[in-house]
Amino acid sequence: MANKVLNPCPTCGNCLDVGGCMTFVAYFLEEFSDGKCPGCGTVVLIEVPEPKTVDAWAVASSSEVPNVRFDDMDLSVRTKNSMRQLNIATVGDLLALPRQHIIDNLPVSEPVLHELDERLSEKKIVW
Repeated sequence: MANKVLNPCPTCGNCLDVGGCMTFVAYFLEEFSDGKCPGCGTVVLIEVPEPKTVDAWAVASSSEVPNVRFDDMDLSVRTKNSMRQLNIATVGDLLALPRQHIIDNLPVSEPVLHELDERLSEKKIVW
């Protein structure tokens, strides 16, 4: 289950955004007001089930692997964002590039490369 903040408050219209970080808002509401709007007391922090998604990587056959999109894989947010930043959409796009491209263009290349290597090794792919 994940927390979602009803923002603005559906009852009083109070905007609960604090500098754009809704994770902080959820934490604040949970810790200091039991998930209620500070203005009117309406419950604005609700639990929502996380969507069930199938990891495309897990079900991909070896011929389908190059077409698997990073957005459809169970990867860390950092790795997914890094792939977007470098305009790398699929595993095939990644495999077409030298590792040095990632190292040269990504400030956090070490943990990203480590995670990618782990996932590629699951399918016995050496990059």
